[in-house]
Amino acid sequence: MAASCPKFSRSGHFRSILLAGLALPIAATSAEAALTIATSATKNVNCSNGVCSAIKANAILNASDLQNMLSTSGVQVVSGNIAGAIDVKAALSWASANTLTLDAYTSITVDKPVAVAGSGNLTLTTNDGGSGGALSFGTAGYVTFWSTSDHLTVNGAAYTLVDNIHTLAEGLSANLNGNYALAESYNASADGAYAQAPLGSGFSGTFQGLGNTISNLTIVSDRTQYVGLFGQTDGATIAYLHLVKTSIQAKRAITGGLVGNLDFGEIAGCSMSGKVATVDGTTGGLVGLNGGTISDSWSAAKVTGSSNYAGGLVGYNENTVTASYATGDVSSNLSGADIGGLIGNDASNSMQVPGAGVSNSYATGAVTGIGVNSYVGGLEGYSSDPSESDNLSLSGSYSTGSVAGGAGSAIGGLAGYKVRDSSNNYWDTTTSGITNTGEGCGVPSSCSGVTGQTTSQLQAGLPTGFSSAIWGESPSINGGLPYLLAIPPK
Repeated sequence: MAASCPKFSRSGHFRSILLAGLALPIAATSAEAALTIATSATKNVNCSNGVCSAIKANAILNASDLQNMLSTSGVQVVSGNIAGAIDVKAALSWASANTLTLDAYTSITVDKPVAVAGSGNLTLTTNDGGSGGALSFGTAGYVTFWSTSDHLTVNGAAYTLVDNIHTLAEGLSANLNGNYALAESYNASADGAYAQAPLGSGFSGTFQGLGNTISNLTIVSDRTQYVGLFGQTDGATIAYLHLVKTSIQAKRAITGGLVGNLDFGEIAGCSMSGKVATVDGTTGGLVGLNGGTISDSWSAAKVTGSSNYAGGLVGYNENTVTASYATGDVSSNLSGADIGGLIGNDASNSMQVPGAGVSNSYATGAVTGIGVNSYVGGLEGYSSDPSESDNLSLSGSYSTGSVAGGAGSAIGGLAGYKVRDSSNNYWDTTTSGITNTGEGCGVPSSCSGVTGQTTSQLQAGLPTGFSSAIWGESPSINGGLPYLLAIPPK
């Protein structure tokens, strides 16, 4: 149904937020204790009667040994509290009808390809006795299935395997609360251009991308309210799906590459590349309107058009963005717009939703307000309103992109409009075009918790307040600037 997307008052939110926080998946990171599936020789693992268990904290199960066992029977790999986590660091495949079970005391991390090449099945269990773990996929890790008739079970829940957008849409039409997984990467070029969000609205279940990609998705939409691969979700979880070479054009819509409107729920480990353009609306590279939690995700999409709110990752944020980044250029030719390298308008309210806000994130794209009287910032365009009683939280984040705006615009190295309740945030005075260290925010120019540093200073070591458990720095990664350990840029 066609709907307009008006410019909302700065004195209020899109809507009041009633949900008292969402549980975040914790991205697995390398740890000393783990049962690792690797190319090196099996060590500290006891295999008997189809069960391979860690007997010491640093355990290795040779991938070829595991594949040989799977050729004749099902295998259960158990980390137990001795090793804690399971990490797949070697490519793994089997063509038999047997089942591989990865049973982790805490986390399972897939860092290399896993292929169920026959009629076999895969069962994944995290936090079996432990807590705080999650299923995650590294930048080179994914799971594929030879047939959608195979079986995937994650933490006791059965998933319906799909291998294209059309089949997934059919599944959603029958059950919006189901569990679905992408069996292999899909090239959507043969689908042609969708006239609206192909996966519509109302999805409230779980979609697991398994680290796979959907490439060449094209949407050309005229006056559809919510536009993206998913138009609007309702408490859904979307994890480890990567959109590449995506092209979206929309009019008078809330538009995002992955989701137009994330209504509660969460996105974890997802990414987007390509371009997103909206005429008279709200635009984010990954999500248009975020009312949920976004973690360990990124966007390289170019965001353009005449948007009221335009952000490299999120157009309008009402909840939580953590450990995420955006690298695409962002611009809007609409006067009075809010434009940011990561987020256009950040109205998150940690008094209403504990933990809401932005943390441990960064943006590197150029940010341009072509119209007049706009709010333009390297990380955020507009960051709450001091006349409101809300409590914005922004911490441990930075931006490096050039920042520019039209006449009468408020332009800041980090934020166009004042950042409240912030700490340990930085912008690059060398690359942003804003060299005055007192201009971290456009209005007012001086804002607490925001510091200007040169590129060399940002490359010289992690800035104050950046945790080494979350951030890394290396001359060969991200141009020597801080990067997120869980999602290092390619």
